[in-house]
Amino acid sequence: MTYPHLGVGMLVHNSKTYMDYLDKLGDISDVYELLLIQYMNEPDELNKMADRLGKPIIAHTTRFSFGTDAPVERNLLDNMNDLIFRCKAKWCGDHLCFTGVPGLGSGGLLPPIMNEESVDVFVRGILEAKKVINTPLLIENVVQYYQVGTMSQAQFLKDVVEKADIGIVLSMENISTSKSFMESDYYEFIDTIPVERIVQIHCTIGNSQEQKEMKSDIFGTIYDKQMMQYEALEYLVKKRGVKPKAFIWELETETDSHPEVEELRQRMEWANSLFFKNKGAGY
Repeated sequence: MTYPHLGVGMLVHNSKTYMDYLDKLGDISDVYELLLIQYMNEPDELNKMADRLGKPIIAHTTRFSFGTDAPVERNLLDNMNDLIFRCKAKWCGDHLCFTGVPGLGSGGLLPPIMNEESVDVFVRGILEAKKVINTPLLIENVVQYYQVGTMSQAQFLKDVVEKADIGIVLSMENISTSKSFMESDYYEFIDTIPVERIVQIHCTIGNSQEQKEMKSDIFGTIYDKQMMQYEALEYLVKKRGVKPKAFIWELETETDSHPEVEELRQRMEWANSLFFKNKGAGY
């Protein structure tokens, strides 16, 4: 599968807060990511948002529930395909999870049972979706709240993407948040997954001054957690040679701490230098 080079950008929520933020940020973003669920009831708004942003769009959703052991509903696939077409998304990412069973939603992204049978469930659902969705699909690692099954999440992800032949959205936040629930290691995870399939990277960013005052039982402070993500990003480039097609900053964090405009601008330039200009700039 060939993916276009998109560069560095940010995830944008459909809200006035984000629109005001974009106005202050200016024309620095190469690409924007939109959450399809925010436009399910007002699909025309998605056309308007894509036109307003005026840059390539990545679609993101939580609706496919590939881990549910049931056929993906055709109406859902058609609706998702329509939204993807409206914003001319270059690809669409969903998650390594299930979000319920027919007739009953979980209200969250639930990690699957980590075994071969569950791998087959994911692969079957992804292949069904690929027959309908007219843009490439990617799968994103999720927060691991618990361990059920004999496989690690990294090995599970590896098996799914290789058998379904799709790319990865690597979420740095989800790797680090998993440490709050069970023992996990950034580098073991990174070294297990097929890094050549990493098409997109997600990384959260907050206000660094505020985060230094936010305590964390696991990391010390939320700022320390953020710095661990940056160190792992350096490792991806320098040790694993990862070359994503897009890097997306997520402003929403567990604390709703948004960075100052200049801080985000600097981080965008850093990510661009790190992944797309091969300068390896330090953080």
